[in-house]
Amino acid sequence: MRGKVNILALMWPLVITILGVALLLSNFRLLTLDLGRLWPLALLALGVQILAQGDAAFSWQTRGFRITRGKVERGVLEANSGDVDLRLSALREPGPLAAIRYTARSRPQLLIEGPEVTIRMRRMQTWWPSLADWDVYLTGDVPWRFLLSSHLGDIEADMRGLEVREARIISGIGSIRLTCPGSPAGPIWIRSLWGDVRVEVPDEVEASVRVRTSPLGRVSFSGRFSEVEPGLWVTDGSEDSSAPLSLEISAGIGHVNVI
Repeated sequence: MRGKVNILALMWPLVITILGVALLLSNFRLLTLDLGRLWPLALLALGVQILAQGDAAFSWQTRGFRITRGKVERGVLEANSGDVDLRLSALREPGPLAAIRYTARSRPQLLIEGPEVTIRMRRMQTWWPSLADWDVYLTGDVPWRFLLSSHLGDIEADMRGLEVREARIISGIGSIRLTCPGSPAGPIWIRSLWGDVRVEVPDEVEASVRVRTSPLGRVSFSGRFSEVEPGLWVTDGSEDSSAPLSLEISAGIGHVNVI
């Protein structure tokens, strides 16, 4: 399933671009511009937009999707939210594989290869003026691999109740908030260019966390953690654990807080 952008959704960007170019040329005296003669263009665009789409401007509406379980044995979530926020958590009800609140006028993509299903959500394939946040709820009955990224939006992932094979979370300019799974999980990598990173490790989970930051970054850990070598922090009981949770955090500008 692929999200398609209606050509009429480009009406406002085209009008704004045309006016911007005209104003720029006018500033350099390359064009004589009379704004009083151009305002009907905005009314024309507004009328066409309302008739075709039912609204006049940016939208914060979302649309709900449910994906049935079927014979899925493992899952992959690939979500690139771009400039909108992404929230992830476990389903509280049995039955479906996933329940998703996604951008209106768009659909997540579903790929099935044998027993593995991939749910793909890409901001570039959605109706771009919609600034609605994405909410993803997944079943905890199958193991998941996560590939989550954004360039301006925040990412909030609560992985309690989920079986995690592997997770990679990347943010450009935006914060990352992760609550680690409470059961044994695969490795988790976090990358942030500019934004705070907050990681919460459940009390019953032993963990090993390696952190790399720029000189402009700050790092803080709760009292459960001890620094055993530069950049490597472990919980007090991690040496006695057969499979401690492994996290690797790389951050540029921002505060890395692990509790």
